[in-house]
Amino acid sequence: MDDYMKLAMDGQDDVCAEYAAVSVGTIEAHGSRYVTFNAPSGWFGRNSFIAPSAEELDGIVKEILANEEKGYPTLTAYAEEFQPENAAEVMESNGFSLFLTQTGMVFDLEKTEIPDYVIPEGGVEPEIVTLDNACVRNQEYLRIREKAIPEERLHEWTEVMTEGFKPEKQLEYNVYDNFAKSANVIMYASLKDGKIAGTAMLLLNDHNSGIHEVAVPVEHRHQKLATNLIIRILKDLKTLGRTEVSLQASPFGYPVYSAIGFQETCHIHTWKLQ
Repeated sequence: MDDYMKLAMDGQDDVCAEYAAVSVGTIEAHGSRYVTFNAPSGWFGRNSFIAPSAEELDGIVKEILANEEKGYPTLTAYAEEFQPENAAEVMESNGFSLFLTQTGMVFDLEKTEIPDYVIPEGGVEPEIVTLDNACVRNQEYLRIREKAIPEERLHEWTEVMTEGFKPEKQLEYNVYDNFAKSANVIMYASLKDGKIAGTAMLLLNDHNSGIHEVAVPVEHRHQKLATNLIIRILKDLKTLGRTEVSLQASPFGYPVYSAIGFQETCHIHTWKLQ
């Protein structure tokens, strides 16, 4: 199994595990077959697995469905490259429909040069800040701290992030209030005229550095805000001595990350019970 492939898949598991750890959620390993992240938010409540055969995949999916009555989540994710060729058929035959496909990507900080900020002609260096009181819980944060805004603006961050992803989605302030309590999370924001116009979240642990929640609302797009947020995070990771960073790209975000130097490693499919 390619280490970079697994790193990208692990990045998604990491953010689910982190939320379970800082909320009232739980993490349950079902042997070596699959892991359930049971958390208050629908997105962070899901199953993740690697199945060596279609028969085992079918057994895992049927067990997930049986556990639904016990309050377990049914949202299920896997990397296409780790599954049998007919994995989609197995999921559909058990009543699931494809909910989301992301591309797992990795940036090698040792082998790939970090690009400079993209500054429009006549413009100035981007104003990128962190949420100070939240991030200060991270032991590595003070080494990379530059400009910051108060933690009280966390709800503004959540609103902008939600607007950038899905404007119709219900705001989940409690989810990001919980992330802000984590000693592993650093939250970034891009400012325009003093207001948050773009978001990103960095999750640091021993085996992986993961970028999440990169979002820019429609009115602020095409200004390289997301690009510069990612470049700032890469610069910080380099300062911290990290060697690689992973993310899970939507089709919309893929060109941004690819242009920066991220390499495609796998394709992550998330399935939802119909």
